[in-house]
Amino acid sequence: MLAATVELLEEHGYQALTIEKIAQRSKVAKSTIYRWWRSRPELVMEAYTHVVARRMPEPDTGTVNGDLSAFVTQLSSVAEHSPRVQALRGLMPRPSSIPISANRSAGGWTAAVPWWPRC
Repeated sequence: MLAATVELLEEHGYQALTIEKIAQRSKVAKSTIYRWWRSRPELVMEAYTHVVARRMPEPDTGTVNGDLSAFVTQLSSVAEHSPRVQALRGLMPRPSSIPISANRSAGGWTAAVPWWPRC
């Protein structure tokens, strides 16, 4: 199911990805998918986590600087694969869908979403 998810995502993009298409490609029932993942974004994130782990093994150059340099070099290759970039962009919320509120204690604006970093 994870492989089918990534294949469909890279072929058609996030907006066209449906649980029905993933089930059909995986040759499983939709209920099987929903038994393991609560939502399409959750499934996509797990699928990409597995793909990235396979495509980008942890570098072990013997130094922290070497490891970081190798990691950033590998990471930059993601941007060279346009379908992958488009697929990942589909997971990002549109600015209009993120509720914004004034944070008077900080004197600035913050997004009212649980994963937004608080300073």
